[in-house]
Amino acid sequence: MTGLIAIALLVQPPAPPPARVPNADGADRPLYRQLQPGEQRDEGLLRRIACPGRGPVAFVVKQKDTVVQYTAPQLTSVDFIVYRKDFRGPVSCEGFGDGMPVYVTWKPDGKSRRAIAIEFLPKPPA
Repeated sequence: MTGLIAIALLVQPPAPPPARVPNADGADRPLYRQLQPGEQRDEGLLRRIACPGRGPVAFVVKQKDTVVQYTAPQLTSVDFIVYRKDFRGPVSCEGFGDGMPVYVTWKPDGKSRRAIAIEFLPKPPA
């Protein structure tokens, strides 16, 4: 019986890392999501989440001089990670005006970019 308990303790996955870690100045900095094999990350301003009655959800992101669209089968199939203290959730189908700074983690899906995670980046210091 003791052997089974020891094996169960060894098999358990490690605790997830903290969402924030101290930097050299002692201030907290975000610990961003690690990319998994086949994933890519883009940075931009999330302008809109469009949820048509049928079909995939679209995330419209402004990047430098272009606008990129990412898709997902449904809103709940994307991981939303928030590093902003002023963010008011939950995430829903809506527009974000001038945009919210985000990282978009995605995988190629044919000719589309399938959204895996949206990370709402911290508000820049004033």
